[in-house]
Amino acid sequence: MRRVLERLGHEVEITCDGAEALERLTAPDAARLAIMDWMMPELDGLDVCRRVKNLGSMNPVYVIVLTARREKEDLLQAFEAGADDFISKPFDQDELAARLQVGQRIIEQQSLLSSLIDSIPDLIYFSDGSGRCLGCNRAFARYVGRNRTEIVGSRPPDFFDRARAEEYRELRERIERDEAPSRYSKWVTYPDGESRLMDCVTTPFHGPHEEMIGWIEVSRDITERHRIDREHRRLAAVVEQAAEAIMITDLDGNIQYVNPAFQQLTGYATEDAVGCTPNILKSGTHEDAYYRKIWTALEKGEIWNGRFTNRGKNGHFFEAESVIFPIRNREGEITNYASIMKDVTQELHLEAQLRQAQKMNAVGQLAGGVAHDFNNLLMVIRNSAQFALEGKESPEEVEEDLTAVIDAAKQAATLTRQLLAFSRKQVLSPRQLDLNEVVLGLENMLQRVIPENIRIRYNVAEDPCLCRVDHGQIEQVIVNMAVNARDAMPGGGTLIIETRHAQLSRQDAEEFIEWEEECTGRYVLLMISDSGVGMDRDTMHHIFEPFFTTKGVGKGTGLGLSTAYGIIKQHGGHISVYSEPGSGTTFKVYLPEVREKTETAGRQEQSGDLPGGGETILIAEDEPAVLHLATRMLRLLGYEVLEARSGEEALEVLDRYKGHVDLLFADVVMPGMDGTELAGKVSERYPDIRVLFASGYSEFHVKDQGMIHDENDLIQKPFVLADLAHKIRKVLGAPDSG
Repeated sequence: MRRVLERLGHEVEITCDGAEALERLTAPDAARLAIMDWMMPELDGLDVCRRVKNLGSMNPVYVIVLTARREKEDLLQAFEAGADDFISKPFDQDELAARLQVGQRIIEQQSLLSSLIDSIPDLIYFSDGSGRCLGCNRAFARYVGRNRTEIVGSRPPDFFDRARAEEYRELRERIERDEAPSRYSKWVTYPDGESRLMDCVTTPFHGPHEEMIGWIEVSRDITERHRIDREHRRLAAVVEQAAEAIMITDLDGNIQYVNPAFQQLTGYATEDAVGCTPNILKSGTHEDAYYRKIWTALEKGEIWNGRFTNRGKNGHFFEAESVIFPIRNREGEITNYASIMKDVTQELHLEAQLRQAQKMNAVGQLAGGVAHDFNNLLMVIRNSAQFALEGKESPEEVEEDLTAVIDAAKQAATLTRQLLAFSRKQVLSPRQLDLNEVVLGLENMLQRVIPENIRIRYNVAEDPCLCRVDHGQIEQVIVNMAVNARDAMPGGGTLIIETRHAQLSRQDAEEFIEWEEECTGRYVLLMISDSGVGMDRDTMHHIFEPFFTTKGVGKGTGLGLSTAYGIIKQHGGHISVYSEPGSGTTFKVYLPEVREKTETAGRQEQSGDLPGGGETILIAEDEPAVLHLATRMLRLLGYEVLEARSGEEALEVLDRYKGHVDLLFADVVMPGMDGTELAGKVSERYPDIRVLFASGYSEFHVKDQGMIHDENDLIQKPFVLADLAHKIRKVLGAPDSG
């Protein structure tokens, strides 16, 4: 037989008796195919077969019994012992080869099945009806902490501790009772002490007569899934209990989820919102382009931050700060969009109240300063005029008094212009100025707003620093930055105001907020430095933003650095800031330099060649003192003058007057019929009459209110004789000739 087997290509190992055969077939490297004689010394073939099969190895031996017996009872006895096949003596070589081939195929299938079961990470355990282990995979053996040969053929008490053995006993009893699959979860502990949560499925298997002959248990490790589920539940609880309204949509904008805070904020419950789009919140406040911009950002995968005015279910409007962002899967694909909304309606209301309080505080500070300045000027005007009227002074002293009155009036006009600049109601009126003179001209004013514990140093350039600027607005810039420096030195310090000539290079210009190629060139430089508390880099980056402040609530004038920044940019200039905490701050303002002085200082009020004429002018002014003064000025210039104290009276004068009126000179603001209404009626009745308006308001305010449309038709109060003379000739379209 050995020669036959070797000729068939098999590797053959021979044992002399049953005991030796049993030893070899239970070894780790045992053969998978055995041919054994029924009758052998020590142990017969059936005993060996029975013992080998009872081991229940995951790699079973295929046993062919060789026997001369042919009775049916003998064959049944062999199969009951576990034999897989038999062959009769004397054997036929072809029959032997065929039976070996069948056995080899079965062994290969068993090996494949065993490998598949071993490759499964789940714990797999087979048991017969008595609880004896028929087999397990490698994962189960690792869980038990035993070699598989120690487990197969044993019962749970043999390889488990008492608690787990008892658990398996109860499981076997339940299966025997129910004879149905069961599923449950349990925590198990590996030999290394690690605990894992298992999802277990136990299924009975039955014999040919439907009797239960055993069961199989498959346990899957769900520890990670349990952790993720727990995190998801925790996250869901956070979302559900969040104070902010949360909404999740699909890629088409259809709402898939809203949390309770969404319902509380908008009034839309889950059943109302799900399936709809966020359009249910549209208030009509925002243009369609606003929403398109949001969708464009989201489709690019960007996060959008902004504010909405939304409308709730009951029609109420509310302001919401929103963050809308895409949700991605593990592959990075956008699957949903999420929105987090916070109701800021009350905050905005409080913010508006705070701004109003700050504004009123600023108005109070400004009003106090203005009252102080005007009281000083009125004191000079009143007493100087009183001295001149008493007639007790020499002509030289009278002239000195009148000069003081004129100077005080000029200062009052300058103060008014500064107020208009501070209120941002003055149109830009640039002219050539020496920055040195502007700085030094503010010395008295700065002394009133800067406390005595702060020393002011002026370092102006020796040569004129000529630039083309609006005088009032540049003064505003200087005052704003000086006040800012004052607030940075609550305990006192030094404020330095300097002027220089500067050649700005590209490297220098990189310190500005934005770089422009045109930045390079010649400039006059205004530097304002303080020895105050300084600021960090983040604060410097925001210092010119509107509404940004480093001061406490209720402090500041509201005329901040953002205004200064805007004014400088209007003039084609640039501004930068450098500071370090505890080391003070320096602002640098660059204004385009004018190389040569090309403009005169202006007309002198007392020049003898003021332009005039013989035309007839109707003046309408409700203030008697102003009416009287304007009439004197016009007659001094040679004009015929008609007077009216209201718009209605002006129309009556025109209707009564038989001559030709060339110009209507009207105050814009009068009780009853104002100047603009009067001008409209005059133009309808007398289209040839030209119109000149006068107003104490700024040009910006008058035009902004729709009172006039051409600044050439307006002269601002207070005006002097020279201003009036040239303005009238300009309106009448006549040359400035004396």
